[in-house]
Amino acid sequence: MTDQVVIRAGRHSDLATLVAIYNHYVVHTHATYDTEPISMRDREEWLAQYQETGPHRLFVAECENDVIGYTTSSVFHPKPIYRHSIEIGIYVDPDYTGSGIGSKLYETLFTALAEEPDAERLVAGITLPNEASVALHQKFGFETVGTFHRASDRRGEFYDLCWFDRSARPTTS
Repeated sequence: MTDQVVIRAGRHSDLATLVAIYNHYVVHTHATYDTEPISMRDREEWLAQYQETGPHRLFVAECENDVIGYTTSSVFHPKPIYRHSIEIGIYVDPDYTGSGIGSKLYETLFTALAEEPDAERLVAGITLPNEASVALHQKFGFETVGTFHRASDRRGEFYDLCWFDRSARPTTS
């Protein structure tokens, strides 16, 4: 199935599907920072931050003309001193989790970011437990840098937030 998947830059026409994929995780999991579903209007500004080049990207996985997942690289912190640290994220349509789509998306994103002079450090925050996401990030060389215990309150339950990072240009051995 993954051989039929095309990874490409995201575009405005993908927005409805991106919102639907994300809202699945808002409603059914503890994986997002949002507690209520977002609207298309809410996501317009979010979409505008991504460019075809530079450190802030949006890539989508498309199979038979349907978007089935996406990955982003975004501003980690608004203060200019952190401009070379890039926060990454990934969401895959729940019907396609475990199919290798996440790996294909990250391969494309990390290859693009390795060429960006403004990208030095890649960071990812993962709400625990989330074994699949932890494994995916470790597969791509991310290491745990710290955990905020009971950092998020989701529907009355507290979850830990674990931060991971790696170089934007990992060395090969």
